[in-house]
Amino acid sequence: MGSAGSDEPKLYSPLLPASGAAATASVGGGEGHEEVSGQLESILSDESVPWARRMAAASVVEMRLLLRLAAPAVLVYMINYLMSMSTQIFSGHLGTLELAAASLGNTGIQVFAYGLMLGMGSAVETLCGQAYGAHKYDMLGIYLQRSTILLMATGVPLAVLYAFSRPILVLLGESPAIASAAAVFVYGLIPQIFAYAANFPIQKFMQAQSIMAPSAYISAATLAVHLVASYLVVYKLGLGLLGASLMLSLSWWVIVVAQFVYIVTSTRCRLTWQGFSWQAFSGLPQFFKLSLASAVMLCLETWYFQILVLIAGLLKDPELALASLSVCMTISGWVFMISVGFNAAASVRVSNELGAGNPKSAAFSVVVVTVLSFILSVLISVVILFFRDYISYIFTEGEEVSQAVSKLTPLLALTLILNGIQPVLSGVAVGCGWQAFVAYVNVGCYYIVGIPLGCLLGFYFDLGAAGIWSGMIGGTLMQTLILVWVTFRTNWNKEVEESQKRLHKWDAKAPLAQLERILGDESCTPARRMARAARAELRLLVALAAPAVAVYMINYAMSLSTRIFCGQLGTLELAAASLGNVGIQVFAYGLMLGMGSAVETLCGQAFGAHKYDMLGVYMQRSFVLLTAAGVPLAAMYVFSKHILLLLGEPENIAGAAWVFVVGLIPQIFAYAANFPIQKFLQSQSIVAPSAYISAATLVVHLVLSYLAVYKLNMGLLGASLILSLSWWVIVAAQFVYIVTSARCRRTWTGFSTQAFSGLPEFFRLSAASAVMLCLETWYTQITVLIAGLLKDPEIALDSLAVCMSISGWVFMVSVGFNAAASVRVSNELGAGHPKAASFSVKVVTSLSLIVASLVAVVVMCLRDYISYVFTRGEDVARAVSTMTPLLAVTIVLNGVQPVLSGVAVGCGWQAFVAYVNVACYYGVGIPLGCVLGFHFDLGATGIWGGMIGGLIVQTLILTFVTLRTDWNKEVEKARLRLNKWEDKKKPLLPVH
Repeated sequence: MGSAGSDEPKLYSPLLPASGAAATASVGGGEGHEEVSGQLESILSDESVPWARRMAAASVVEMRLLLRLAAPAVLVYMINYLMSMSTQIFSGHLGTLELAAASLGNTGIQVFAYGLMLGMGSAVETLCGQAYGAHKYDMLGIYLQRSTILLMATGVPLAVLYAFSRPILVLLGESPAIASAAAVFVYGLIPQIFAYAANFPIQKFMQAQSIMAPSAYISAATLAVHLVASYLVVYKLGLGLLGASLMLSLSWWVIVVAQFVYIVTSTRCRLTWQGFSWQAFSGLPQFFKLSLASAVMLCLETWYFQILVLIAGLLKDPELALASLSVCMTISGWVFMISVGFNAAASVRVSNELGAGNPKSAAFSVVVVTVLSFILSVLISVVILFFRDYISYIFTEGEEVSQAVSKLTPLLALTLILNGIQPVLSGVAVGCGWQAFVAYVNVGCYYIVGIPLGCLLGFYFDLGAAGIWSGMIGGTLMQTLILVWVTFRTNWNKEVEESQKRLHKWDAKAPLAQLERILGDESCTPARRMARAARAELRLLVALAAPAVAVYMINYAMSLSTRIFCGQLGTLELAAASLGNVGIQVFAYGLMLGMGSAVETLCGQAFGAHKYDMLGVYMQRSFVLLTAAGVPLAAMYVFSKHILLLLGEPENIAGAAWVFVVGLIPQIFAYAANFPIQKFLQSQSIVAPSAYISAATLVVHLVLSYLAVYKLNMGLLGASLILSLSWWVIVAAQFVYIVTSARCRRTWTGFSTQAFSGLPEFFRLSAASAVMLCLETWYTQITVLIAGLLKDPEIALDSLAVCMSISGWVFMVSVGFNAAASVRVSNELGAGHPKAASFSVKVVTSLSLIVASLVAVVVMCLRDYISYVFTRGEDVARAVSTMTPLLAVTIVLNGVQPVLSGVAVGCGWQAFVAYVNVACYYGVGIPLGCVLGFHFDLGATGIWGGMIGGLIVQTLILTFVTLRTDWNKEVEKARLRLNKWEDKKKPLLPVH
C-alpha cells in the first residue's frame, strides 16, 4: 500500500466524475456506501480504541451493510428456488413417478446446468465486486456482457445434454420409467439454460453494486405469475411434467428481462451500465478462465447433490428413496437460498472491500455475515424438525414418501445448519476471487469424502437415502470446516493487493476507507478497534446480505413453487419435476451462474477501485458469453429424456422430466441475462431493487403457475414454461432498473462494443467461475441421479427432492451472505483495503453460520411435517423425516461454505475453488455416498451422507485457505486484474 508519493499512480477518482455526496449516492447500493466502507476500515484500523469497542462499532456498521445486501438477496434466491420448488411440487402431486422424475430431472440434470451457469456467472461477481470497490464503475457493465456471452455459448452444449437426458440417466443406471419421465421434465427446462446465462451475470452485476432489492421485487412478482401459470398448465391444461418445466423456464426468462430493464433504466446503474459494448467480446479468454474456475467451484457442489440423487436411484427402493430425497433436497434447496442470499452479501461485501483496498473491513465482513447466516440456519432447522411429518405432503400425497421424508428430516436439519455457513464462505471466496481454490476443496470434500461415504452408508450399511445423505453431510461438513479455516487464516492485506492487481490503474488517491482505518488504527485497543469495525462491517453486510438473501430465496421459491405445483399433480409429476429441475435444469443454472460470477469478481473489484465505467462493460461481456453458452445447454435440454435414460433413470420418470425440461429452455437464456445483471448490481451494493423485483415476480409466478397447471391443465410443461417466463420477467425488470436508475448512471453507460473485447480473458474467468460453481451444483445433481438408481427410485427421488428443496431454499440465505461476502471482499480489494476485506469475511461467515444453525434446529423440529408441503405421500414423508438430520447438517455446512465461496469470487479464486470442489465433491462426497447408499444399503440417506462428507471437506479447506489469506496480496491482485482488463473504448450506445 504505502504512502502516497508524487510518483504514485492516482488510484481512486471515478472515470466519470461526479461531485460531492451526490456522486457517491448515485452509484451502487445506497447513499454513502463508499463512506460507510471507509468508516468500517477506519474503525477496524483504529488501534487507539479498545479491541472490544472497535469490534462492536465495526459490527454495527457491517450489520447495516449486510442487512441491506442479504435481505433482498435471500429473498431473490428463495423466490427463484421457490419457483423450481413449486414446479417440483406441482409435478409431485401428479404422482410418485412424476415426483421422482421431476426430482431426477431437476437434481440429476438441471442442477448440472445451473451449477455450471451460476459458477461461470460468479466470475462476474468477483470482478464486478472488486471493480466496484475500486470505483472502476464502467467495467462492471463490460464484465456483465462478457459473462453473458460466455454463458450463452456454454448453454448450447448444455441444451444438447438436456436433449439426451433420458439415455444419460439410463446409462447411469436409473430406471427407464423414471428416466423417461425425467427427460420430459428436462426438455421443458432447455429455455431455462439460456435464462441462466443471462440471469446470473445480471444478478452478480447488480450484487457487486449492492443492488439487491430490485431483483427481489422482480423475483417475487415472477413467482406469483409462475405459481398461477404452473397450476393452469399442469392441472388445467394437463401438460404434466413438460408444462411444469416449461413454465419454470418462462418464469426465469421473465426475471431476466425484468432485471435487465432495471439495469438499463435505473439511475443506480448509470455509471456501471453504459450500454452494450464491443468490449464484452474482448478479453474473453481471461474472463473465461475466471468463469471456468467459478463454474468448477460451484459445479462441484451442485453436481455433488446430483450424484447423490443418482446414487439414491440405485437403492433397493429407488422410487421411495428418490422421492424422499427429492422432498428433503427441495426443502434444503429452498432454505439454502437464505444462505445464498448471505453468500451474495458476503461476496459483495468482500469483493467491494477488497476492491476498495479495505482488508480489515473485508475480513470483518466475513465474520459478521457468517454468524448471521448460521443463526438463521439454526432457527430454520428447528422449524423443519417440528414439521417433519407433514412437509412431504406439499410435494406428493404418498404416505411412504412422507414417512421416508420424516426419517430424513434430522439429516435435513443438519444440512440446513451446515448450509448456513458454507454458502457464505463461498461468497467470501467469490468476493476474493478464490473460485479455483474452492473448486479444489469441493473436489476433496464432496467427491473424495461425501459421495464415497454416502454410498458406503447407503448401500453397504443398507441405510438407504439416509445413508446417502449422511455421506453428503460429511462432505459438506468437511468443506465447511476447510472454508472456515482458510477464510479466517486469510491475509486480507494480500487480498487487497490481489484485488488491485485485477483492476486498471485508477486516477486519484482516495482517503483510506473508514473500515480500513479502524482496523489499522494501532492507537486503539484491539477490543475497541474490533467493536468499531464490527459495527461498520455489519452495516455494510446487512445492507448487502438482507436483500441478497431475499433475491435468492424468492428466485428459489419460484422454482420450488413450480415443483410444488407439479407435485400436487402426482408422485410421478413431482419426481419428474425434481429430476428435470435438479438433474437437468440445475446444470444450466450452475453453469450460467458460475460464468456470471466472473462479473461479480470484476465488477466488485472495479467498483471498489472506482473504475465505474467498466462495470457495465463487464456485465455485457458476461451476457454475451452466457448467451453463447446457453445454446448448447438448450440442445441438452431437448435431449434430456435420452440423457436421463442413458443415466439409468426410469423411462416413465425420464419422459415426464423431459416434458418439464423442455419448458425450461427459455429459462436458460434468462439465466444468461439475469446472472450478469445480478452480479453487476451486487458489486455496487444495489441489492434491494432485485429483491423487490423478485418478490413481485414471485407473486405473479404463483398465480400464473396455478392457472397454467390446475386450470389450464398444462401439467409439467405449463409449470416449467411459467417458471421460464417468471425468470424473464425478473431479467427484464432488473435491466430496466439499471438503465433508468440514477444509482447506475456511472456504471451503466449504455451498450458498448467493449463488451465484445477481451472476451477470451473474460471467458477464462467465467469458465473458472462456472467450473467452481458447477462442481457444487452438479454434485447435487449427481446425488439425485444416484438416488434414482436406488431400490425404490421414486420414493428416493421424492424424499431427496423435498430435502433438497428445503436445503436449497435455506441455502438461499447463505447465498445472500455469499453475495454480500463477494461484494464486500471484491470492493475492499478493489479499493486497496486488505484489513477491511479480511474483517468482512469473518463477520459475514459468522452471521451466516449462526443463521444456518438456527434454521437447522427448526428443520429438525418439523422433520415429520415438512414433506407434506410438497406431497401427500406418507412414504415420502417418512423418508424425508429420516433424512432430516442429514438435511440439518447440510444446512449448517451451507451456512459457511457459500460465504467462503463468495469470498473466493470476490478475490477471484474461482480456479482454486474449482479444484477444491473436484476433490471434495467427486473424490470424497459422491464415492462415499455411493458406498453408503448402495453397499451399506442406506439408500437416499447414505447418498446424502456422502454428499455431506464432501461438503465438510470442502468447507474445511475453504475455511483454512480463507484464514491463511494474505489480504494485502489480494488487494494487489485485484489492482492487477482491473488494470489488465480495463478497456477505454467508447460504448456503442452512449448514455447521457
